[in-house]
Amino acid sequence: MDMTKTIAFNFGSKEALQICKPPDSWSNQYRYNIAKKRGMQYGIGAPMPSISNFRKTIDPARVKSFIDLITSSNIIQDMPFGEKTMKLSTGKVIPTPNVIRCIAPAAIVRQYDQYCDENSIDPLELM
Repeated sequence: MDMTKTIAFNFGSKEALQICKPPDSWSNQYRYNIAKKRGMQYGIGAPMPSISNFRKTIDPARVKSFIDLITSSNIIQDMPFGEKTMKLSTGKVIPTPNVIRCIAPAAIVRQYDQYCDENSIDPLELM
């Protein structure tokens, strides 16, 4: 049973915040409002529905063909000066050159579809 929703419905915000002081799971007005809203949406004391996130596996060859097209000189050009750095989740910093796009996004999609047709490649799917 979710106590935060029960407390949010039975007490006002000031009283609820006095009852649930840190280190409890919620201790401010924002969390009180969220608990009250979820209680109204799912019911007082009802468990939250679990939401599953699914990852889709894509063939590396299809990804490589897409990246090859996107990074080709038809789509982007290197700027003469400048560099940005990308920080990975591992903490490693990778320098990358600044690039600019030469064509609009819709044209990139059309060009990618044409590239896939010409090379008999299954295009990446839209989510």
